[in-house]
Amino acid sequence: MNELLNLAVKAHGGVERWNKVKSMKVAASITGAIWFVKSKGDALKNVVMTVATKVERLVTDFPGQNKRSLFEPGRIVMEKMDGTLIESRDNPEASFQGQQRETPWDDIQSRTSVARLCGRISTLPSFIRMRGSPVRRSHLFRLTAKPGDV
Repeated sequence: MNELLNLAVKAHGGVERWNKVKSMKVAASITGAIWFVKSKGDALKNVVMTVATKVERLVTDFPGQNKRSLFEPGRIVMEKMDGTLIESRDNPEASFQGQQRETPWDDIQSRTSVARLCGRISTLPSFIRMRGSPVRRSHLFRLTAKPGDV
């Protein structure tokens, strides 16, 4: 690992700690202008996401709505909390082809866009260390963590 990656990993407990983490659970509200442009407004407001750290997998629970979505590369499923299927799609990324900025998203597309981002972010440390990918400081990103910060 290079110096920047070492600093980031060390600031969050070190490689040994990261290797022990299998998933992260986050309560979130994912909102903003893009969701209204895509006709999904507050569709992801007040959700609970459990994201895997070793593989790209995201489970999003919708408290009070009796539903959740399960995303893995190549497939997304919307189901009730008891497992009853609401809707599913294989190769959900293909449904974005030909869309314009104003093209509305359906429920599967909104969940897919968030799932891909969360999955990529959560598996990045493992991927970088596994591949030996270079990590560079960008003029758009300033690292402020110091060793010992958590």
